Amino acid sequence: METTNHLLRSFKQLLNKHYATKHMVADYADMLAVTSDYLNKTVKSITGKSAKEHIQSKLITEAKRTLLFSSLSNKELSYELGFDESAHFNNFFKKTTGLTPTEFRISARLSWFLQFYTWFLYFSCIIVTVSLHYQKNEQVKTGKMK
Repeated sequence: METTNHLLRSFKQLLNKHYATKHMVADYADMLAVTSDYLNKTVKSITGKSAKEHIQSKLITEAKRTLLFSSLSNKELSYELGFDESAHFNNFFKKTTGLTPTEFRISARLSWFLQFYTWFLYFSCIIVTVSLHYQKNEQVKTGKMK
């Protein structure tokens, strides 16, 4: 059991370091001196996800993070993540998320804006309510209540 946990830990460390240059299970299996099949089965038995799924998940997570918090173009991002062609990255992203990178970026930013605007309206209503309550209390105290 310790050996399998060590293998998983080593795989995840390598994945965090090489996700942008190594996209194949075989790359990680070679670095860990095991077969691709053994790595996939071992990782899946512990986590419920294959090594391939972990690699794809890491790529998608990093792509989403970059799309949200940078102004890199899709083409620049695709090369940064180790894709030879931006079309391959776009297809991979859409197949995995259901959205193109551009659609994801717009959707996520719009969602953030709508959440911000909703909170702004909510707190504005609270401020108006508190202000009206305060004014009413002041009028009662000074006897100017109508």
